[in-house]
Amino acid sequence: MRAYAKAKLMNFLLAKGLHQRFHEVGLSAAAFHPGVVRTSFSTEFGGTLNLAYTSLVKHLFRSPVKGAETLVWLATTTPGSDWQSGAFYKDKKIFRAGKQAYDRDLATDLWELSAKLTGIA
Repeated sequence: MRAYAKAKLMNFLLAKGLHQRFHEVGLSAAAFHPGVVRTSFSTEFGGTLNLAYTSLVKHLFRSPVKGAETLVWLATTTPGSDWQSGAFYKDKKIFRAGKQAYDRDLATDLWELSAKLTGIA
């Protein structure tokens, strides 16, 4: 779960980085959280987490279609009028993430590491 949380943070930071670096030349970027979706995601964890997830509790989670609504909305509407580039969304609304998600130094470090690992200058 820690790796999942870090991946979500990195997704947000990279969307912010794309916005900061390329918005002026016409690129819009956003990140989104689909909510807790009924998938087979927890099977990799095993143990108590998987047991809890696959029990009756999973019926309280969103369907994959509901989880995809914000992504489809972002992809089919107009940045700048329907949504704000560089923001993080949940349920088609700006979502306030934890303070690390707004850490400029962390965002810069992640951007530089990503560029180095992918060979992009």
